[in-house]
Amino acid sequence: MKLKIALVSSEYKKSGVGKVTFNLSKKLVEFGHEVTVFARTESPPAEKWFQGINPPMPFKNNLLYPFYAAKKIARHKADVWHGDVVEMGFACKLARKNPLIVSLHDAVPLIEKYKNERHPFFRAAYRFWLEQV
Repeated sequence: MKLKIALVSSEYKKSGVGKVTFNLSKKLVEFGHEVTVFARTESPPAEKWFQGINPPMPFKNNLLYPFYAAKKIARHKADVWHGDVVEMGFACKLARKNPLIVSLHDAVPLIEKYKNERHPFFRAAYRFWLEQV
C-alpha cells in the first residue's frame, strides 16, 4: 500500500536528527511511498521530495518557528505526519495534522543538571510542546 507521508524536520541533513530524517525519507521513497519533507534550510538539498521552510525574522527563533512551520504545512495533505523533534510535532498539531508520529530524540531540556545549557523560555516551551504532543 502506497502512502503519502509528510515529515516535518528541524534541520534536514544538517544535524544528527536531520540525518535520521533524511535516511528515513530516503528509505520511505525506496519502499514506494510518496514523501514530502518540510524543513528550514538556507540551501535546499537536491531531493525532489524536499520543500524548504525559510522563515523570516523573528520566526527563525526556535520558540516561534513551530508557528511559522504550522502555517507553511497547513494546506498540504498526507496520510501520515511525522515531526522529527518535539517542536516539529507541535507544529503538526497546530496545523491539525493526523495521524501524527513525533520522535523524541533529545530530552536534554528536561534534565535538571543541564538546565543552564538552554534558555529558561526554551525549557518552558519545550515542556509545553511535549505535553501537547
